[in-house]
Amino acid sequence: MLTISINNKKYQIPYDSINYIESASRKLVVHTKDKDYSYYQRLDIVEQQLPSDQFIRIHKSYLIAQSFISSYTNYKVMLFNGIELSISATYRDAFKKKMQYTESLSKTEGAMINAFSVNNINDFENNLPHAVTGSLVCIRGEYKNSIIRMYPDKPILIGRDDCCDIIYDLPFISRRHCTLIFRANKNIYEIIDHSTNGTYVSSADYDIHSMDTGELVSFSPITPGITTEIHPGTVIHFGNADNLFRLV
Repeated sequence: MLTISINNKKYQIPYDSINYIESASRKLVVHTKDKDYSYYQRLDIVEQQLPSDQFIRIHKSYLIAQSFISSYTNYKVMLFNGIELSISATYRDAFKKKMQYTESLSKTEGAMINAFSVNNINDFENNLPHAVTGSLVCIRGEYKNSIIRMYPDKPILIGRDDCCDIIYDLPFISRRHCTLIFRANKNIYEIIDHSTNGTYVSSADYDIHSMDTGELVSFSPITPGITTEIHPGTVIHFGNADNLFRLV
C-alpha cells in the first residue's frame, strides 16, 4: 500500500490500483483505476516507497505502473487509457533495459508482455471487452502467449526497427513490416503491409489448437500498401508460419 496524506487525512492506495503518478507544480497526482489523488510530495521520495519491480520512471515528472503500459517507442509510452507520455533522455536507457528484461522474462515464463498471465487463451477471449480494446496474441513461436493490447483507431507499427511501436526480433520480419489498426466501431482490424516477405492471413477462422493436432491451415498474402480489413479470430504471420499471431 502507498500511504499518502491529504488535508491531515490518511489514504492507503493499493499498488495494483495505481496506473501512474505525475508531478506538477510541487504536487503529485496519483492516477488510479477509480480516482485521482493530489497531494504535496516529491516524486523521488514516492519512487523509493513503491516496489521497483512494478513501477518504472520515464521522466522527471512521470512514474508508471509497468502493467499499465500498452506499448512504447524510444521516445514515448502509450498507456492503456490512450494517454501518451514522453520518455526523457535521462531515463531512456534504464527504461529500455528494464522493459527488455521484463519482456525476456515473459518469453521464458509464458507471461504477457504487459504483465498479464494467460494460461487459457480461449478463456481470455471470452472475457475480453472487444468494444474497448483489440489484442494481438502470439499463439505459436518465440513470443507465444504474449499479448499486445490496442486502443481504437491508434495505428500500431510492427517491425524490427527502433521506430516501431511493437518490435519483434524475428528473422523474416521487415524493419517496418506492417501497420495494424483496431476499429472498435465496426469491430474489425485494418492492416497495411509494408514488408519484403509479406503479411499473411488465415483463409478462415479456426480452432487455435488445430496446429497441435497437425491440422493444416492455409494462409494468403495481403496486397502490399493497400488497407485490408480482417475480422477478430483471424490468424496472421509475418512472412514465416513458425510464429503465428491471432487477432481477438
